[in-house]
Amino acid sequence: MDLAEVDRICKMIPAMPIGIKIDQAIAENPDLKKAYDTDRDARRLLDTARSLEGLTRNVGVHAAGVLISDDPLTDHVPVQQGGKGEWVAQMAKKDIAKSGS
Repeated sequence: MDLAEVDRICKMIPAMPIGIKIDQAIAENPDLKKAYDTDRDARRLLDTARSLEGLTRNVGVHAAGVLISDDPLTDHVPVQQGGKGEWVAQMAKKDIAKSGS
């Protein structure tokens, strides 16, 4: 898809401090709704974006994040070895807190 067209469609999505869902953006912007309803490429772009909503977009290691458990951490959370040999949980901090680890 042409980058200029992607940019045109993306600019129709309102910028909000905490983000906006694709469905909400389509409902709130008549121009975006029209593009979604009439333009096959716009529909494909927005459907793809919708399928990616909520997924982790980058990874990082919290500078002060330490997990402590009576059991092996692998019994509670998925882990991977980091670039410096450290073990890193493969979950966002909010999800780790919910897991009870």
